[in-house]
Amino acid sequence: MPVMDGLDAAQRITAMGVKTPIVALTANIMSNDLELYKASGMYDTVGKPFTTQDLWRCLAKYIPVESYTAIDKNRAAADEIRAQKMLRTNFVRNNQTVYKDIISAADVGDIKLAHRLAHTLKSNAGQIGKKRLQAAAAKAEASLAGERAALDDQEMKILKAELDLVLSELAPLLNETKGANKSDPVDTEKAVKLFDALELLLEKKDTDCLELVGELRGIPKTEELINQIEGYRFWDALTSLNNLRKDLVP
Repeated sequence: MPVMDGLDAAQRITAMGVKTPIVALTANIMSNDLELYKASGMYDTVGKPFTTQDLWRCLAKYIPVESYTAIDKNRAAADEIRAQKMLRTNFVRNNQTVYKDIISAADVGDIKLAHRLAHTLKSNAGQIGKKRLQAAAAKAEASLAGERAALDDQEMKILKAELDLVLSELAPLLNETKGANKSDPVDTEKAVKLFDALELLLEKKDTDCLELVGELRGIPKTEELINQIEGYRFWDALTSLNNLRKDLVP
């Protein structure tokens, strides 16, 4: 996270007296890490990479289940594929400068920032299943921990090489996104119908709303709404949708 890490956040939330269970989504699942998470106020952990079923099993321990619904296995598999593709697209989009950012932070003495960047890179690499990059980032993170924190030149060369390989492999995903940004304009009547359909899906937190993103791109000022949908921030997306509806139909 940009300001504080998960441990700091958990400690502050716990200190505020909030009783909501906190679950760590992390690539650090060694026994000593797990003890650290518990000491910081986290109830449980889900290791990266994880599936929706892994997350469900964890949440079911702490959130009462009101009802059960049969799952379409084909749809669940399609959702997993779609989610993984989105994670990979976000990875290649957000990590173009992370190596330089780590070096720059270390050079100016901001070891805490450099450490956090390395940790985030490690975590994100784990989430998309890039174990070699994850391991290289973990070594950089370890080098930046402690009082004598310093980057190791050889380890950083390996990190750069592994990062470049992953970014090169995933680069075509950015081209797909650029192509998807081009869409035929949507007239007002069609936009209203699209908004109505989208609202119902968002209210149910139905991931089928992702199927409407292509059409949304043909409507002006929907960039934030699309980002919220692709980030599974359905509540925020509902707010943005209502604001767009007001502009579309005064």
